[in-house]
Amino acid sequence: MTEEPQWGAMHFDDLPSVQNLSVDAHATGQPRFDGDSSGLPDRACWALQNLLKSRYIRKSTDPEVWAWMMQYRIDIESRLSELNLRLKVVDGVDAAFTEPMDDPSRWARRIVRRETLGTYDAILALQLTKLMRVSHDEDAIISRADLHELFSGVSHSTNTDRVKFESRINGAIAKLVGTSLLNKVGEDEDSFTISPVIVAVMSASLVSELEQKFEELKKGKLSAAGTAEEGDVDDDDDTI
Repeated sequence: MTEEPQWGAMHFDDLPSVQNLSVDAHATGQPRFDGDSSGLPDRACWALQNLLKSRYIRKSTDPEVWAWMMQYRIDIESRLSELNLRLKVVDGVDAAFTEPMDDPSRWARRIVRRETLGTYDAILALQLTKLMRVSHDEDAIISRADLHELFSGVSHSTNTDRVKFESRINGAIAKLVGTSLLNKVGEDEDSFTISPVIVAVMSASLVSELEQKFEELKKGKLSAAGTAEEGDVDDDDDTI
């Protein structure tokens, strides 16, 4: 008598799935020219390209690029170091960006694009950093009127031309939108959210320096035009 097969003894979980059998075309690097010796997979290259092109990468807005960056982090950090750059990953806000490394050689060159902040730009960044450190709510909406209110302590002491003063504040708002530290809410020109990346970009030393500058501005001891002080906040440790 033929014995019936014992189907219940089979473990279907051990069988290879279609997904596991499929070949991921991006898991290995594809030669880009004859003699190409790069061993980086395409996804690692894409993550590296995004880090060099974008000011910041965030897990919430760039989930795929973020995943690739974390998967190939060691390789990416090695490639960045060859360009005299350091990868900075801020765990608290799941954000990453590149910053320059110190290199005293006269042959060294900066790859990262830097932004020079004027007085009003820097002080607005300072005030937003302080707000983020207290609230930790990256979805909170702040209005243009609220941003102007942050300068209420200097509006009458150092600025007699109200129109020019408000224009400088609006210019600072536009600057921080351009650097992605402030983000417009949809198409609304008067509503913004603060990027949590600002807490990582604004170092403790820079915040301390700007606190002093803000106090001087309130006392009328600092030029309100914001031109003579632009270089003061553009140091090697604070790339914005």
